Amino acid sequence: APTSTTICANANTSFTSTNNVTGENIQWQVSTNGGGTWTNLSNVAPYSGVNSTILSITGATAAMNAYQYHAVVTLNGCTVTSANAVLTVNPAPTIGVSGNQTICSGQNTVLSASGATTYTWTPGGSTGSSVTVAPGTSQNYTVTGTAASCTASATYSITVNPTPTVAITGTQTICSGNATTLTAG
Repeated sequence: APTSTTICANANTSFTSTNNVTGENIQWQVSTNGGGTWTNLSNVAPYSGVNSTILSITGATAAMNAYQYHAVVTLNGCTVTSANAVLTVNPAPTIGVSGNQTICSGQNTVLSASGATTYTWTPGGSTGSSVTVAPGTSQNYTVTGTAASCTASATYSITVNPTPTVAITGTQTICSGNATTLTAG
């Protein structure tokens, strides 16, 4: 009998019918409404092997979550239907990143990620939803988030501007009550 399985959206999977008798005819079927009605499958994407012991699904979408599958096996005029197997398709997380996109040289900023349960940042290998970074030059940071065993990544760019140099010129020594002009440049 095929076994229920859980995968991430856009992943591949397969179901196997343990019946393997010479001369048998196999037809895989799908129910999209919890087993209420069943439809014969065709060898059209994402399905292949619809008349063999192994039904392959390539690039399962999140919309296929909770679809049920079984094999109808016919041999010598007798028909038996396998047990139903449920396909659970977990969506990939949608990762968001926030923080200052522009900082001055020598400053740091906090980047925060959302949309998943756990996070890993590169470069650096830090974990957690927030990371404090102080790049010396402009840098891209990638965060990979995982939720329900599915992963997704987002990249965030930090631009590092040079710190301006300020020089003040003018008369440095004056008498009390006199004025001078200072120029910053």
